[in-house]
Amino acid sequence: PAYEQSSLAEINRMVAAAIEKFDQTKSYLVQNGIVEPYFSSSEIVAVVDSIVSAAATQKLPPKLEAELPRLKEIKAYLGGFFERSPLMSDDGPLWFRGMAWWPDDELTPYVPEWLRKNNLWRVVVAHTPQPDGRIKSRLDGDIFLIDTGMNSKYFKGGQASALEIKNDDVSAVYATGKGEIFPPPPIDYGPAHIWTGQDGTPLPFQSTKDIEQFLRTAVPVSRQMIRSGFNRPMKILLEKDRLKVNAIFRYQSDIERRVSLDNGKTVQYFHDSWVGEIAAFDINRLLGLDNMPPVVPRTLYGKQGSLQLWAELTMPDRERALKKMLPPAAPPWNKQMGDLQVFDNLIDNIDRNQTNMLIDKNWRIIPIDHTRTFARDTTLPNPNEVMHCSRGLWYSLRRLDKTEVRERLSPYLSSSEIDALFVRQKRLIQLIQHLIDEKGVENVLD
Repeated sequence: PAYEQSSLAEINRMVAAAIEKFDQTKSYLVQNGIVEPYFSSSEIVAVVDSIVSAAATQKLPPKLEAELPRLKEIKAYLGGFFERSPLMSDDGPLWFRGMAWWPDDELTPYVPEWLRKNNLWRVVVAHTPQPDGRIKSRLDGDIFLIDTGMNSKYFKGGQASALEIKNDDVSAVYATGKGEIFPPPPIDYGPAHIWTGQDGTPLPFQSTKDIEQFLRTAVPVSRQMIRSGFNRPMKILLEKDRLKVNAIFRYQSDIERRVSLDNGKTVQYFHDSWVGEIAAFDINRLLGLDNMPPVVPRTLYGKQGSLQLWAELTMPDRERALKKMLPPAAPPWNKQMGDLQVFDNLIDNIDRNQTNMLIDKNWRIIPIDHTRTFARDTTLPNPNEVMHCSRGLWYSLRRLDKTEVRERLSPYLSSSEIDALFVRQKRLIQLIQHLIDEKGVENVLD
């Protein structure tokens, strides 16, 4: 906290200046035969204090007498060295133990904001041995405590260890060979979207599961055909326990072997079906994106389809563009757009456009309409659009559990469609890794 207003560059300059001053002081004392090169800082302070104190009661040797004015300056400097110097003070950047000792609620006001301002991802802290001899992560990976008391003669239960950071993969390595991986912080685009009714009142649900249960069991009281779009979905008004909520019902399913799109691209095994909405939502959740409206399979009016919560009080990105509106902060917007490109390439979305990207009042992007997805095409639909990826998405993309994916998607997709998803996953990982190798991890991962 004492340095929260200082940038990393300023702290480095401050520490470098303090080291230079101490080294110059020690060199002077060594060159004049006053201390030995191996003396500790405490021993240096004691020697200088004793000489200056002795000068007040007795005559010093001529050489020391000549250096007495300089020694008094050094005494004054060293007198506050342990309390005021950034090299030694308890609240300085080298010896502050609050990163290990302070509770999370006391660190949260300082650490994340300081890292953000300095374009940093994490701070690594030593000098405070962990009781169980293991590396610790705090504040969702903002802080790593790496002192594991490797000299077991001085620290009972300690062990040798190392923190390995490679392409944002952070892991602990121990002499025993047993390690652990620390996941990156959850994907964060800013204020979370709050699902509301038509009047803007937040819906009284505690979780996504609660919304899904409502969608499965609420009674449809009215329906309206949506004229825009190709498949003519229905807007459904649902009611349960006096709560009325809008939803969108998609029920069309069109799978063709070969289709030529308006943009001239030919798609093998064209897939335009309501099941894509369900599958996309499941993959979205597994990746930790959590930016799609909840959706469930349901049969209404004799038709099987997907029933998805209506995103109220949002505007399509096309409207934003026509109004020439720009997001108030570019980084969160760019981060969302980068992740959306990764997601769309993974699920083989060939129909992302400005009408199926909704924006809420906090500039959160809500992607909808994922019917043209999950074809058997193993190539990435728009690889040139993939330029950035959030750290959280990069982590989860590489760790999709194939067993869980098959379990979730097999009711909706064929085995060959799921196999194609895994091939695209592999190619997407290779593409992003190539970008990291070429441009540097800090220029690709957000």
